[in-house]
Amino acid sequence: PILDRVLEQLEDVGVEDIHIAVHFLGEKIERFIGERTNRAQIHFIRESEPLGTAGALGLLPPAAQDEVLLVNGDVVTRVDYRALRDFHASSDLDATIGVSRYDLHIPFGVVRHDEKGLFENIVEKPTFSQFIAAGMYYLSAPFLAQIPQGRAIDMPELLDIAHRAGLRVGVFPVHEYWIDVGQPDDLELAELDHAEP
Repeated sequence: PILDRVLEQLEDVGVEDIHIAVHFLGEKIERFIGERTNRAQIHFIRESEPLGTAGALGLLPPAAQDEVLLVNGDVVTRVDYRALRDFHASSDLDATIGVSRYDLHIPFGVVRHDEKGLFENIVEKPTFSQFIAAGMYYLSAPFLAQIPQGRAIDMPELLDIAHRAGLRVGVFPVHEYWIDVGQPDDLELAELDHAEP
């Protein structure tokens, strides 16, 4: 299971305390964890209503709010979490966003024009490359203090709040294997990538 892969990676780098936010089908996840041989202490954050991609952070116990590595449960990666932590610490950041490069290939000629609609040129079948949020974040206490209590919030909104508050948010490029398996086609691709020879 993807969750087992995520947990193994965290345990392999020495993470000792793991909190898993559960809501839909949470009992299945809890049963899986109960049957698994865990090397870390695993706790559950039970959301009575979905709190978004960042809202469950507000339910962490105070002892867990110093520094947090947040990893989405639908990400398959070989990222070096120690390198992410070290980058965060050495850059004196309040939050670090793991990012992956995403290339969008347009299979047509892109017509460029000026503001009057007059032709300038055609770029044949270009590829545009951007960094995208890779579903992993290293967060320090000042960032965690920005989480509004009692409401759902997604990470983009929380990052905007922190940025407006003057906190330092950096990006950490993930060069290792990374795929978000939130869509069936991506899940099939990840399964092919990890199939036994």
